[in-house]
Amino acid sequence: MPRSYNLVTPENFQIAIISVPVERLQRYLHDVERDDLDTKFLQQNALQIEDQRLGHLRDYLNQLFYLAVTNPDFLRRSHSLIVGDLLPLLVNCFSAEACPQLCTSSFRRATLVQEAEAFMLTHLDEPITLEAICQAVKTSKSALSYGFKDIFGLSPMAYLKTVRLHGVRRALRTSDPTQVTVLGIANDYGFWHMGHFAKDYRRMFGESPSDTLRGEG
Repeated sequence: MPRSYNLVTPENFQIAIISVPVERLQRYLHDVERDDLDTKFLQQNALQIEDQRLGHLRDYLNQLFYLAVTNPDFLRRSHSLIVGDLLPLLVNCFSAEACPQLCTSSFRRATLVQEAEAFMLTHLDEPITLEAICQAVKTSKSALSYGFKDIFGLSPMAYLKTVRLHGVRRALRTSDPTQVTVLGIANDYGFWHMGHFAKDYRRMFGESPSDTLRGEG
């Protein structure tokens, strides 16, 4: 049964509660052969952790808190990536051996994806190259590609095309066909080659852009 606690803390005190299902933790401990963290260890009510062991975990949690405030939707989409990073950092705090220099490269990629996504959304009407995106967020093509595939399952340019196609579809469905053209709306979302655009649009939505504009889809 949950219990309540009253805490008196110093000024600027930081507290974080991390809840991990025991079964999931035990599976991870088995996978990484951490036999020292056995049932007896898990039955303890409290543990004192040396401050130097908390550095990586503290930095990681600070990044999560920042994202929770600035971009909660992005944070929710990154759930699987976060879980994969969090357990190693948490378990490392309980190591009886020297701390390995764990890095948060996966989470760094998630941050890069957030920055790249913001850049894309502000340049939807422009022809953007992968090189331009990488230059804007100061990263390499491989790092950005790994990040997008981790989070969205798509390459950066495939994700950009998907966002643009959905933007075109929303615009077509809410526009007056006597006042706009498919060409004009497609250009507004960065599509300049109408043959490729029409093919991609039909493949994704199962109808032509003109059918959508006329409300025939």
